[in-house]
Amino acid sequence: MSDTIGASDYLAAVAGNAHWPKAKQTLATWLAFAGLGEWVTEFRFHPTRKWRFDWALMSPALKIAVEYDGITGATAFNRKGTEGNASHASVGNIMRDAEKINEAQLLGWLVIRVNAKTIKSGQAFAWIETAVR
Repeated sequence: MSDTIGASDYLAAVAGNAHWPKAKQTLATWLAFAGLGEWVTEFRFHPTRKWRFDWALMSPALKIAVEYDGITGATAFNRKGTEGNASHASVGNIMRDAEKINEAQLLGWLVIRVNAKTIKSGQAFAWIETAVR
C-alpha cells in the first residue's frame, strides 16, 4: 500500500521515521516542498512482484521514481560524503537492484537513483527537477 500525503503530514511522517538516514529525511522534506507535483512513498509499481519505489510522482503523463540507495550505520556524513557502510554493496543486493530497475524501465519508468553523497552535493535535486520539468 502506498501513502499519498500533504506537506504538513509529510513532515510528521519524516519525523516518525527517525531511523531514516539524515540524507533520506532531507530528500523527503525537499520532495514535499519543491513544488514538483505530488509524490507517493512506497509505491508498488510492478503488476506481479512486490517491488516498491521509495518515491513515485503521481502524474498521468510522467512515470518518474526516486530510489534512495540506503546506507546503514551512522547518520552523520563522513569525510567522503557517505553515511556509514554501504548496504547496496553486496553482489546479491546489486543484482536484485539491477533486476528491479530494469523491470521498472521496461514498464516505462524513469528511475532516479540517489544516495547521501548526491543529496549532500545537490546533484540529486538537480536530476529530479530536470526529470520533472
